[in-house]
Amino acid sequence: MTYLLCWLLLNTSAETFFQATLFDKALESYLSEENSEKVAETLFLQNRLQELVNRFKDELPTSKTLLWLALAHENLGHLEEAKKLKFHYFETDPSVSIEEKIAFFLSHDTPENAYLLLENSPKSPEVLFTLIELKKRANAPKNELDTLREELLSHSPSTIYHAQVAFEKFSLKSYLMGEKEALTHLKSFVKTYPKTPFSILAYYLIGLDYKKDRKPAGGRRDHFKNPDKAMESYLLAEKSFEALLPEETYWHDLYLRAKLERADLAIEMGAGKNPAKKALFLAQAKRILKDLPKPEAALKLAWVEIELKDYAAALKVLEEIPPDSLANPYFETQKSLLSARAYYRLKQPENALKSFPNPLFEGLEQDEFLEAKILKSLINKDLKDNDHAKLLLSEVINSDLASSVRIKAMVIRALIYDQEGQDKLARRQYESAFRKGGKWAQEKLEAWKQEFLNE
Repeated sequence: MTYLLCWLLLNTSAETFFQATLFDKALESYLSEENSEKVAETLFLQNRLQELVNRFKDELPTSKTLLWLALAHENLGHLEEAKKLKFHYFETDPSVSIEEKIAFFLSHDTPENAYLLLENSPKSPEVLFTLIELKKRANAPKNELDTLREELLSHSPSTIYHAQVAFEKFSLKSYLMGEKEALTHLKSFVKTYPKTPFSILAYYLIGLDYKKDRKPAGGRRDHFKNPDKAMESYLLAEKSFEALLPEETYWHDLYLRAKLERADLAIEMGAGKNPAKKALFLAQAKRILKDLPKPEAALKLAWVEIELKDYAAALKVLEEIPPDSLANPYFETQKSLLSARAYYRLKQPENALKSFPNPLFEGLEQDEFLEAKILKSLINKDLKDNDHAKLLLSEVINSDLASSVRIKAMVIRALIYDQEGQDKLARRQYESAFRKGGKWAQEKLEAWKQEFLNE
């Protein structure tokens, strides 16, 4: 059949629609056949196809024929010629949507073609938005971008393009740095575009802003840190996501991040409170964290369980974390440290030592690194290896790191001296700790004693 069509084409003019249709069919049939199984026929047809290409190169075929001719050139290895034909097809065929044309030009890294196409198209919000994106890629001046943004925002009714352009009035850096004008814009944005995914991001950024004191360099304070307002903003971000349920992974990740931030705030708000109030905030954090699929949420949940003194629950949470989800060495180290702490609290020092990461990951923050060494010293103390315990504490005390954890290590070492009956050494160590730590160290003494005695 393919041979017959090729023969017809080679012996017929290409000036009529009927003949162009035959050409379409011949090429379509040829390119769709399993010719690889028919070596002789394949060679014959390739020669015929070359003749077809030569015959039609100076004709003006239909749009569809252009595309098939481009595929024929690709089949023959004429990639540059194929590319030119494809461009001609996408530029001239009225049946191809503007979205398809733009996607084609951008996928071939030729934004200038897309730009020319858009410049001569009716200025719908979508066209204007794509023009803005192309100009951004070309590093166009801000005033040109602003003109296009204003034109887009003047269109009615509102679309997702309006929301994105309005959101991008300020850079993400401006929002994160808490620039007053940018944050004022965000608070207005969520009222104007409440039913778009960008409201999720806007509420999230407002929450981040309320987590900090905002005082511009040399200027008046914008606002004090406000955990309650931050908590409210994160909750609104979550509710926006739940109302809209956007499909893109980015918005779902942001939703989970807002939940994590809310859990962090609950933990922070409970710190320093009396035990009953602290337990309430920790219980709130636990409720938020228990259904989150992220590995860092599971690690945080295990930490909360330890703070609530449910050490078996903490170990269960840690055991259920899929091993392949902790590719980050920091998370792996945190998991090991939390397991070691839970076993220590359960008075199982052998299991605690087995769980302790070895070597200790150097990517920990300085206080985490020193606290980990103190934990290992406490485990060694429970294993009746006081010499090793004191050696680890000396490493912390003599560290070059500027950290209050060093004072804690002094007090722990003094408690070991007390336990050993070395009263003079214990007294000296207490005096040194209180001289350096002052009233703060004295206030922390009872908590450190409880940690030491594992009560």
